[in-house]
Amino acid sequence: MKKFWAVLLTVLALGMVSSCDLLDSLFMNYLSFDNDFDPWTQGIDSSVDLSAASIGKVYKVVVPPKPLSLDISSPLVWGTAVYTTDSRIGPAAVHAGVIATSGGTVYLEILAGQDNYSNSTANGVTTMDYSSWGYSYRFTTAN
Repeated sequence: MKKFWAVLLTVLALGMVSSCDLLDSLFMNYLSFDNDFDPWTQGIDSSVDLSAASIGKVYKVVVPPKPLSLDISSPLVWGTAVYTTDSRIGPAAVHAGVIATSGGTVYLEILAGQDNYSNSTANGVTTMDYSSWGYSYRFTTAN
């Protein structure tokens, strides 16, 4: 155990990883994005294999600034406060009021599917309604 702490302190001292990144990696799940993933045009289901074991997990998503050419007034987002997992993360986050179009870091929690999802307009984003969907997400704070 002493060796573990010695290595950990060395890694932190050398700046190889920040203490915030270390805590995040120990206590949070990360979405694995490849270069083709864009949270403005894709949902979480394109990067995470969802199952009953996924329910309750919280994921950290870094959303870059919205591309100027992207119109998010009527994006592919279904729900209000609770969204289908194929809903575009960036526009849903703007709709929920957790980020602006300048981007930012959001945390989303995987939920069980809902029987229906209501549409609404908030923060310049209009979502759509939908019937039953397998899994959902909502925005939350870091644990």
